[in-house]
Amino acid sequence: MLASCAAHDGSRGAGSGGAEPVPTPTPLATGHVVSPVQSLADPALSYAVFLPGDYSPARRWPVLFVLDPRGRGTFAAQLFQQAPEHHGWIVMSSNDTRSDGPWEPNVRAVQAMLADADARFAVDPRRLYLAGFSGTARGAWALALGMKPNAVGVLLAGGGAPHESPPARGLPFAVFGSAGTRDFNYLEMRDLDAKLDEAGAAHRFATFDGEHEWPPPAVASEAIAWLELRAMRRGLAPPDEKLADELHDRWVAGARAAESAGSLVDAAHAWREMERDFAGTETAREAHAEVERLTALPAFQRERDERERAERWERARREEIERLVSTLASAGSIDEDGTIARVRELHHSLRATASYTSDVSLAAGARRAIEHLASFVAFYTPRELSARHAYARAARVLELALTIHPDHELVWYNLACAHARDGQRERALDALEQAVSRGFHDRELLEHDDDLRSLRDTPRYRELLEQWRGPVP
Repeated sequence: MLASCAAHDGSRGAGSGGAEPVPTPTPLATGHVVSPVQSLADPALSYAVFLPGDYSPARRWPVLFVLDPRGRGTFAAQLFQQAPEHHGWIVMSSNDTRSDGPWEPNVRAVQAMLADADARFAVDPRRLYLAGFSGTARGAWALALGMKPNAVGVLLAGGGAPHESPPARGLPFAVFGSAGTRDFNYLEMRDLDAKLDEAGAAHRFATFDGEHEWPPPAVASEAIAWLELRAMRRGLAPPDEKLADELHDRWVAGARAAESAGSLVDAAHAWREMERDFAGTETAREAHAEVERLTALPAFQRERDERERAERWERARREEIERLVSTLASAGSIDEDGTIARVRELHHSLRATASYTSDVSLAAGARRAIEHLASFVAFYTPRELSARHAYARAARVLELALTIHPDHELVWYNLACAHARDGQRERALDALEQAVSRGFHDRELLEHDDDLRSLRDTPRYRELLEQWRGPVP
């Protein structure tokens, strides 16, 4: 994958160091997201584009390539729209990237966007950025390594570095990481933040009230503003004292608010980030003094110890979950009923902790552990079992997932597929009706998914299609 993207040399624009203007002006509208835009380089692919309202080919513009794990180019581009308009960035967001599958399609999608950036837009070749969520966050990291030195920043949401490319000294790009407070990858992102700190890399980490998802637009805007500040410090963007002052004031206010709320650990972390971001300035010296003051407080030590205890507890629960789901996914004979019973007991225990403990950190860890369990029983384990044609066991695991998220339409749909493959047509149709009633809206998949082939000659299936008139995404 790295070689494939590194092979793009962008001799005229996005991959080169030249400053000549792009001779062909773009016909695309400015000031709002345009989608789908068919790729010039690969007409089978498309993407969403945002051009700032004052876009002109007379100057060079930074570009952000967005890789959504489900190819929702328009949705992902809109998340980043506000800050690029303000700071003057182009956004190109693929409709063809995917997570948890072969990476060749993602490489092809990024190559197409790189080629189109050269052909269509006046891109600053020194300022290429990538953003990814979950599995495509890991891909964004790997692709940025393959695009160095042109890729100078990555935005990672709910997913960290690939195992084969951990943070190391001399990392060629800045990293803005984010995670929801209930994201099952929250601890991974916290660990990544610590590793980046050890590596001396430029990085910042933001949390938000949410689950395993892209950050909200406010956090996305913060990421763009921070990367703009990094570009200024590296001489890649003109100085903007107003932006630096705005960020300084906002971050100081955030640190003060965290302390006022009793979150001394969060306050100290905020000051540490400011010390790093404003290194060599009076602000950095002020931030260092605040860190020293906070970490000397007995209340800080108590809060840190409590968080560390809660974190150890959460990690232990995650290990227990992974042992159980590994057993469920095993190819050999197992005590299936006993294993499922233990999973149910663990789930109930986690629910009780999340609902009734007075320890805020422990409750948050329990909620993340529940989502960690859900990610396996709703997706990874059934997929592995179905690949081995163990459809009956896959259906049982999906039924287990419904005890965690009973209204999740995709779990109901996957249960329908497992039952259909197992020859349980009535159960499959029951599950399919539940999926549609809960909001499943992919009519094209419903009509053409090979997993549902055994249902297509049934009156219930035909009636379901006849009654439902959902849009083709």
